[in-house]
Amino acid sequence: MGDIIFMGPPGSGKGTQAQKLVRENGWVQLSTGDLFRSHIEAATELGKRVKPILDAGTYVPDDITVEMVRQRLRDIPKDTRIVFDGFPRTIDQAKAIDRLLSEVGRGLDGVIYLDVPRNELIARVITRGSTCTSRTRGRSSTTTSSAACCARSTARGRSRRSRRA
Repeated sequence: MGDIIFMGPPGSGKGTQAQKLVRENGWVQLSTGDLFRSHIEAATELGKRVKPILDAGTYVPDDITVEMVRQRLRDIPKDTRIVFDGFPRTIDQAKAIDRLLSEVGRGLDGVIYLDVPRNELIARVITRGSTCTSRTRGRSSTTTSSAACCARSTARGRSRRSRRA
């Protein structure tokens, strides 16, 4: 059996569902946010390139993201299934995933799109933004600084409220 991709907007439950597969079936969750944080913490060359990008609040370029995924795929035994959580996010990443999997003798079984009503997504993301832990905050913004992440969430929340007023 092959690997699967969970796709959907922030707050749709990709990470939550991936964690269920990890706990219940022994799969490996491959989350780019986790990869970014791991490389930064280990001070790898890729981590040193990613940190200022994330600290600036911008997206990590596809070439760096794809290389991190490539390296991680090499470490996962072929008989262990992978659930991709939020990867691929761009067209270039989508084009790269088949090549990456082929390089390590793997394949995809499917893609699951988590479709959640917009009002529910907004409620989930606002709730997520109100709890400032590095794990939950990093999940949505892939930042390593929970303080910066909380500050951005608070600013976004204020901005939303002022537009509603």
